[in-house]
Parts: sequence; structure tokens; C-alpha cells
Amino acid sequence: MFWKFFLGVWWKADVFLFLIRFRSLAGAFTSQYPDLAIDIDAELERYRAFANEIRPCTTDTVSFLHHSIRQGKKILVEGANATMLDIDFGENGFV
Repeated sequence: MFWKFFLGVWWKADVFLFLIRFRSLAGAFTSQYPDLAIDIDAELERYRAFANEIRPCTTDTVSFLHHSIRQGKKILVEGANATMLDIDFGENGFV
């Protein structure tokens, strides 16, 4: 399917942007805090391992829902975490 190809390209572009931003932020923090030691390559490898572990659990939900609807499946949608906990319309003192 085209969307799987698109997600693959998007994923690689997103990873590339993450690498650039992470290196930039790490450089900024180490210049502000000279005693801060960041092993950038080790940290990026840690994040790469996290991404590889999480990636199978994620999907493009818009395509997934459209595909499921076309198959006649029922979709349950929750508007907020629970009754009256919505940020905009819930009881703001308790949110």
C-alpha cells in the first residue's frame, strides 16, 4: 500500500530531524553547563533502541480507522479520559 511506503519515508525524515534537533539541544546544554557530559552517540543509540521497540506498536490511526470502517467494523471513540475530565468542558478545578 502507498501509505506504508509514505510512512516509511516519513519515519526516516522524522528520525533525521530528531537527530539534528537532539544534537543541537545537546550542544546548547553542554555550552550552558560545562560540567554536563552528554555522550550524544550513546544517547542516540538508546533512543534508536526505544524506537525499534515501540515502532511495532504504532500505526497511522487515520488509515487504520478508515480501513476498519470500510470493512464494516465498529469503532468505539472516547471523547475524554472520563466523565467531566475534559480539559475544555470538564470540571477545571479537578482536571
